[in-house]
Amino acid sequence: MTRALGFHSLGDELAYALIEKLEAAPAQVLAAGRVPEDELEALVDRLDGRKLTWALASQEQGRMRRVLPEGWPLRARGEEVLTGPAAAAAFWDWEHGRFDIEDLYLWVSARSLHWSRGLPGRDLSGSVPRKGPIRDSLRPALARAQANRNPVVLFIEGDAPGAEILEDTIRQAGHTIRPLSRPAEEMGVDPAAAGAALARLTEGYGAMHAPAHVDSSRAWRRMIGAWILVTLFLGWAASALQESRYQDWIDAQNESTSTVSSGLETAGAAAAPPRVWTDMMRRRHAVLEAMEGANSETRLSSLRIVTDVLSPEIRMEQEQVQR
Repeated sequence: MTRALGFHSLGDELAYALIEKLEAAPAQVLAAGRVPEDELEALVDRLDGRKLTWALASQEQGRMRRVLPEGWPLRARGEEVLTGPAAAAAFWDWEHGRFDIEDLYLWVSARSLHWSRGLPGRDLSGSVPRKGPIRDSLRPALARAQANRNPVVLFIEGDAPGAEILEDTIRQAGHTIRPLSRPAEEMGVDPAAAGAALARLTEGYGAMHAPAHVDSSRAWRRMIGAWILVTLFLGWAASALQESRYQDWIDAQNESTSTVSSGLETAGAAAAPPRVWTDMMRRRHAVLEAMEGANSETRLSSLRIVTDVLSPEIRMEQEQVQR
């Protein structure tokens, strides 16, 4: 598989990126954009995404999401498909050689401040919702690099406010700033969505996790399948038990008497069978007697038997021809 689909949850909409990664070339973005949550299923069908490997970068109150959103159109089937947006975005830029391992990676958007330090997907990373002053949001990230004053690689989205205050705070903390630049073909591409897709195609990315529980539709399918198996087994067991009891009664009848009437009078060892069984046996014996009474010089050419399930009596019409 050389293509994957990545998503980044942004509240009531999702950023998406369809990427392709060949062995001898860096990953490329084939399609990207944003879509409202209620239009996600139509987008997946349009991109033929149900056949693609996929991943979702998402967070809730600064923590990576552990379950798929309700009504999510793609099925996980126990696969690792969830990751954090900070690690995913850093992984995308890391794989394209845009910062070094000693750098502190910062991505500032209108909603959150994402940071990563060390090897993306293996070392530390996190996301801080932008609530209150930008300095308060930046403090947890700078604390990770404060000891040795690591350089900061900074990417600020076009619509993210507070860029000047952010840069001043970083310099006052003793860090040098190196702006992160991306090529023109990546303009408008959400790095977390692209990084999530790339992580699904790359071995060694450790920040990918399976959902905490299987999607509800899959659970219902398993439960229905289990009930079908149980029902089939119970039906088979009941049928086998009834057949066994019926055969035991026939054996007891054959051992006790050679006729139905005498068998019913002397078979004290066997429990009295249901009436439908006795009627069945009487009809059976009547047919056998009629068949045995045929003349040895003739051959039976046709036999018509008339009876009713509520009566042991039968009426037979037969035609015989000379041998």
